[in-house]
This record gives sequence, C-alpha cells and structure tokens, in this order.
Amino acid sequence: SVNLIVHSLPVLDLGTDVTICPTSQVTLDAGTGFSKYIWSDSSRLQTVNVSAVNAGEFNLLVIDANNCFARDTIEVVVAKESSVDLGLDTSFCEGGTLTIDALGIESSTYAWKPNGELSASIEVVNVGTYSVEVRDHMGCIARDTITINVNTRPVLDLGADITICPGTTANFDGGLFSSYLWQDGGTSVSYNGKTAETIFLDVVDSNGCTASDTAEIFMSASLPVKLGNDTSLCMGDSVLVNSGYPIIGYTFLWDNGSAAPIISVTKTGTYGLVIKDDFGCSGTDSINLLINVVPITPVIIAI
Repeated sequence: SVNLIVHSLPVLDLGTDVTICPTSQVTLDAGTGFSKYIWSDSSRLQTVNVSAVNAGEFNLLVIDANNCFARDTIEVVVAKESSVDLGLDTSFCEGGTLTIDALGIESSTYAWKPNGELSASIEVVNVGTYSVEVRDHMGCIARDTITINVNTRPVLDLGADITICPGTTANFDGGLFSSYLWQDGGTSVSYNGKTAETIFLDVVDSNGCTASDTAEIFMSASLPVKLGNDTSLCMGDSVLVNSGYPIIGYTFLWDNGSAAPIISVTKTGTYGLVIKDDFGCSGTDSINLLINVVPITPVIIAI
C-alpha cells in the first residue's frame, strides 16, 4: 500500500500594486514560512527594496518546506516628480510687500521657513531667505528656496516753494531717476513754471520703486516803493530818506551809489532808488529835495 499525503499550497500575497515618490523606496516582503524565494530580479531574499532606480513589475516564486510553490506579481510605479518653483531671487521696494506663491501641486500641504506659515502663499515684508516644503496627496515632497532683498525707496526733493515775479520762470529739477511724471503730464527731468500753481512729480527709479514730492509757485507783484513827498530843508540841516524795507532779503541802489536802505541827504537834488528782493522782483521811486538858503539877518549898528 502507499500513503499519499496532500499538502496545502502555500499562500503568497505581495499586496496591491504600489506607487512611490521619486525620492522614496518601498520594501516588498514575501513573508516568512518559505524555504526559497525566487524574484524576477534574481534576488533570493524574503524582501526586496524598490526605488525609482529599479521600479517596475516584480514576479515572485516561493517554495515551502514541502516543495510546494506559489506565485504572485506586484508592480511598483514611480509617481510623477513633484516640483515647486518660487522663482528667481528677487527684491521689492522699502515699505511694500511681496507675495511668494508655491501653488501648482495638487492637494498639497505647505510648510514655510522661517516663520512656519502653512498656506500656499505668504506675504513678505522683510529681507531674508524663505523656503517651502510642499507635500502632495501621495506624500511626495518638493522643496524650494528664494532670497528676498529690500530696495531703499528713492528720495525726491523738489526743494522749497518758489516765489517769482511776472515774466520770470521757476525751474524745478527732478533729479536722476528712470522715469518722471509731472502734474501736467510731462515726462522730462525738469519743469518750468511761469504762473502760480501747485507742482507735483512722481518718479520711478531703476528698481521700480517710486517717490513723490510737491512744491508751490507763488507770484509776487512789483515791489511798492514810497520815498515820500518832495520836500525842502534849510541849509545845514539833513533829512533821512527811508526805503521802507529791511536790509535782509533786499538790495538797494541809490542814485548817489549808496547801497543802504536809508540815506541821509544834505544837498539839493533828485534821489532815485531801485530795490530788488531775493526773488528778482524790483521797484523804484524818487524824491526831490530842495535846500533853502538861510536868510541873513541884517545887523544894525548905532552911531
């Protein structure tokens, strides 16, 4: 007689197909209880490590102690590589903000450094280096870093308000910038004004940063000069002829060559004055002075 023993077939289950990230790996484990393992990649171990380098379909034949065998197949797929691009290092203008955007990866979570934000984009107000780690729905991670600088805002100074006389011109210089826009739409570096008005200028520098300034043009009438009425005085006396203006901010030119605001007169004549202020406005007047001879009182001598 013959005793026939029928052994159960071994059970092999490598699981469902697996998708891994490009930079990760997975370990395929056939399990214990087998005497031999024969993988399609020629491995003879219980486990096989799979990465993007050797991913693909894996066939396994196992043999147990009873010389019974089982087969199974599993495929390891490498997911599309995730990437995040924060762009080139850049800068923004002092006093402004810059948005850094890490969008583009489906169903992602975000972790920023150095401040720990968890949103897809962040607002930057300070100079520094910012990095983001983005994890997609597969758990795959992408990283990028960007350095942000802050450009100093330009300084624009049109100078003090200007007072001009009729017929003269006020000149404003915008300085050295990339572009100019004056209140009248002009785009040149300078502006010339001949009437009373408010001047304003917007400039943009080479970094795209802006600055603005304003100034006023005031009109000044001709200077009123009143030296007074013509007058006379006795010989030997003197009279002060006053321009009526202070010495500071004005220049004086009398017919007799004096440059003072007040002159003392002792001789008959016409005395003219021209006054100019610091804005170039001028005024003039003259006065006639007569010196009277003192009459001689007769002396009577008794005989």
